Amino acid sequence: MDGLKITSFKTFSPVIFVFATVFSYITVRISCNKPAKIASNVSPVDAVRYNDRSTNVKRKLKKGKSGSKLYKMAFTNIFRNKRKAYLVLISMSLSCIIFLAVSTIITSSNPERAADGILIGDVEIEHGLAQYAKYEEKKVLPIDNQLIKDIQNIKEVKSVEKIYKDSGRVIYEGDLKEEILTQKIEEKHKKDFFDGKDPREVAKEQNSISLDLTGVSSGNTMKNMIENSELEFWGKANVIQGNLDIDKFNKGGYVILVGHKDSKIKVGDKIDFKYLNKFFEKDGYTENQFEVMVIIDGAENFNLSMYVNENDFKKVVEKPYIQKLIVDTTDKNKVAKEVKNLNGKYNNPYTQVNSKQMYINEARKFQSSLNIIGMSAVFIIGLIGVLNFVNTMITSIISRKTEFAMMEAIGMTKKQLKKMLLLEGLYYGVIITFVNITIGSLSTLLGYNIMQLRFSTYTYPVGALITCTIALFLVCLIVPLVVYSSVNKDSIIDRIRVTE
Repeated sequence: MDGLKITSFKTFSPVIFVFATVFSYITVRISCNKPAKIASNVSPVDAVRYNDRSTNVKRKLKKGKSGSKLYKMAFTNIFRNKRKAYLVLISMSLSCIIFLAVSTIITSSNPERAADGILIGDVEIEHGLAQYAKYEEKKVLPIDNQLIKDIQNIKEVKSVEKIYKDSGRVIYEGDLKEEILTQKIEEKHKKDFFDGKDPREVAKEQNSISLDLTGVSSGNTMKNMIENSELEFWGKANVIQGNLDIDKFNKGGYVILVGHKDSKIKVGDKIDFKYLNKFFEKDGYTENQFEVMVIIDGAENFNLSMYVNENDFKKVVEKPYIQKLIVDTTDKNKVAKEVKNLNGKYNNPYTQVNSKQMYINEARKFQSSLNIIGMSAVFIIGLIGVLNFVNTMITSIISRKTEFAMMEAIGMTKKQLKKMLLLEGLYYGVIITFVNITIGSLSTLLGYNIMQLRFSTYTYPVGALITCTIALFLVCLIVPLVVYSSVNKDSIIDRIRVTE
């Protein structure tokens, strides 16, 4: 086997783009029909007199001694047509929020750290049937000892650790019986694994319960397994009692038990159990005693799990199988290739090679895919927002040509007009930036939590926020001036006469 391959989705189909184009055209064509019909019923004179103001707004007479202020006029002008203003604010804010959320997911994910969390070693060889080998009718090939020696002889290899695994059964009695009876059992688990029966009754009938036993070649490896939650069950490996003493663990006679907060067995207790060679007591068993060193949270649904050192595992299990080889190296890429070649040479159909570099490469591909998808959405929604803003400014300035001309006629300079338009754009930028800092910041947390990136650390996208803010203010400040310069080239008299 070539090992575990996590593939990225790489597909390209012209049909998708043709369908998207046709669908977009039909959608836009249908959406434009009604507005076009309404516009065609408006007379030319009424169209010229259009002032882009909401007609259902009650206006109060404003009085003041210091005259009109440009910043007040500019703020009032933004909401002359509230519907358009809100549409611009929502569309541009939404594009910025998506940009911040995508940037958070990308910056928070760390392929190297994720690879460290998924694999203990730089390179690993995993046996897919080790823990169930004794139940197979056909002989299962173990990991060859010569393969281990060949890997150890590779110059760049620092160490080769071993993890053994056996899904066995123990006699339903004594300490383990009392311990397993304290576990919570879900109804779904009963239905799925015990045909709806009570597991306690099944255990009485069979006089045995299941026990997942793991043997670890060194205390350091056991320590890494706990820290990286590599304990063969989903969830974080929380130590609820005791401390791992590496020297004592290596010496033997100690067990690490997966329990729960209400476990009857405590750290320091000595537990005795009979471990069956196969299914039944008549098949033979080994008698064992261990002292509990550590209790890890996670036991439920009538399952027991234990971890012992390599030598103890070989005493308990009649035919021990190595489930995993953990290889630490000074050159991940080179050793991964050599180990893969060696694994192919021994041609064991049950083994596969995994490497941190493989996971790093796949994580980066995922980042690239996410970046493309996220930024495409940002571009589309952002373009809609910018076009809405441009359209709003164009219609606003065109409909106010006469108004601007009259203001110029009574003394307002073009410089003041441009300043007022700049302030309008500035207000848009300030409002959207406020939304980005508040709702946008919440969206970054939401996006991070939805993705549930394992072995990642939430990182606020400061750079993305700064980039987004700069781009936003450039658009909001440049567009009004460009539009004003392009539509107000006529003289004051000609602009005032437009409505005549």
